[in-house]
Amino acid sequence: GGTAQPIPGATGQALDVDAVSTPVYISVAATVDGCTETSPEVLVDGLAFLPLVVASSGEFDIGNNGELIICQGDSVWLVAQLPYTTNFQWYDDQQPLNGANDDTLLVTAPGNYWLTASPGECPGWTASLGLQISVVWGNSPGCVTAIGDPGMRLPAEVFPNPAANWFRIEVADAAPVSLTLNDASGRVMQEYEFSGQTILNVQQLPRGVYMLWLRSAGGVFMQKVVLE
Repeated sequence: GGTAQPIPGATGQALDVDAVSTPVYISVAATVDGCTETSPEVLVDGLAFLPLVVASSGEFDIGNNGELIICQGDSVWLVAQLPYTTNFQWYDDQQPLNGANDDTLLVTAPGNYWLTASPGECPGWTASLGLQISVVWGNSPGCVTAIGDPGMRLPAEVFPNPAANWFRIEVADAAPVSLTLNDASGRVMQEYEFSGQTILNVQQLPRGVYMLWLRSAGGVFMQKVVLE
């Protein structure tokens, strides 16, 4: 809908576009013998093709080979990160898990977990994790794992979601809370501390999907929020 603007210095036959500069519409004008023609615009969206990344949180230790060590009764949350927002399929030992088609997988038993998913901008393109996430039983007497990052245990509410101008955030914890809002590329868009409740003003941010993190001594909360 906007007017095309020339890119300073972009006068050669090739143009390099990095992920930080996207998404962007690109067209090229070429002149031969005094006659100039302009190509149709092409959408370049490098953010859609960032590697698929899964964050893990909950009750576990990490072994020498990167495996997650759990005990009976422990819970681990595996959460796909932005910009992957659709076509989720979780696997265990390369076998699809029935009904595991959300961005979050709750793990309570050992296995070798894997994920395929698509970015919302390109739902016809599917990416997969480079390695399986190995989860094993602990073998120490009594089997006690660390609870240093009890992800999603911080009781919090975020509304409305989707939103246009602001999100109201309420936390049932008196401890100071650190808020971080990341865009689809992982860049920090807002970051501050509050206690109890806050209004997160997002009126000036581009429309799209963001990841909201809340961290306090009482735990961690994360949720995808949508600006529309």
